[in-house]
Amino acid sequence: METVDGADDCTGATIMTEPLVLQQCRRQQGYSTPELNEKLYLHHLGFAKVGGLAAFTGCVVLYLDHNALSDLAGLEALTRLDSLYLSCNALSYLESLPHLPALRTLDVSHNQIVTLRGLDKAAPLLQTLLAGHNRLQRLDGVQGLSRLLSLDVSHNCLEHEKTSACLHGHRATLRTLLLHGNELCRHTPHHRKRWIAAFPALRFLDDYPVFDDERARAEAFTRGGAAAEAEIRSAQHARAVAEARRQFAYYGDFRDAQRDARRRNGAETRPTPYFLAHGTPVNATVAPGDDDEPIYIPAARDVTVHQDPLRL
Repeated sequence: METVDGADDCTGATIMTEPLVLQQCRRQQGYSTPELNEKLYLHHLGFAKVGGLAAFTGCVVLYLDHNALSDLAGLEALTRLDSLYLSCNALSYLESLPHLPALRTLDVSHNQIVTLRGLDKAAPLLQTLLAGHNRLQRLDGVQGLSRLLSLDVSHNCLEHEKTSACLHGHRATLRTLLLHGNELCRHTPHHRKRWIAAFPALRFLDDYPVFDDERARAEAFTRGGAAAEAEIRSAQHARAVAEARRQFAYYGDFRDAQRDARRRNGAETRPTPYFLAHGTPVNATVAPGDDDEPIYIPAARDVTVHQDPLRL
């Protein structure tokens, strides 16, 4: 643990005071004027209680991870706070979190949190919530987070699919959802397909991204079961094969055309359009050696570059 010049309370924990926080600011190349510090690095310092932050009203990012915090009172003055990192502490509840009107990112992973109740009132603009590796059994407190985009509740104690009821209000906006490590994933048949179909804006679920083809198969599965999914999969495979053949034919025709041109006109010694478009456009004459002739490197001017029709 990094040593700090602060007093210890009767439990042996370091007491967070304004002079100690300013000391950390100076160590991190910060300012001696509290309100000028936009980032506070107070992690790995053994704090058991938040304090001494009343003057740091300009703080935007606060690192308090890897301490011994069990209560979050003392953050009230940080009304500009955008990102708060509290992982690896001793938190069981978030009800002590004060109202932080600008907070958009909250990391409370690797704690002992059993409920998220009160979070929607404390951080109404929250967009990213990292709450993995806790003891959550429900997702109460998430319903009111109307701007939530990313949610990590992996490795908790979520067991029932009805947990998703708390997220129904985020169906059109939630982009990232991490659920792995919960009993919910093991006990719910085809949970990935069902969650992809239920959240149309989802772009990342657990360990893998959600691509358009997978979404189409998941939606077909929820509508018509395995038969409908197989039909969509077959159609996707047919389209992929047809596209590969079209590209192969296109480049084959292009190759044959270039071969015919070489037979008619002979081999070309001038730079190709690709070289001119991607090389360094300079006019330069290389200094000759004893036995070398000058080499002229042309600049790229008025060059028509071949456009791949597949990328239009």
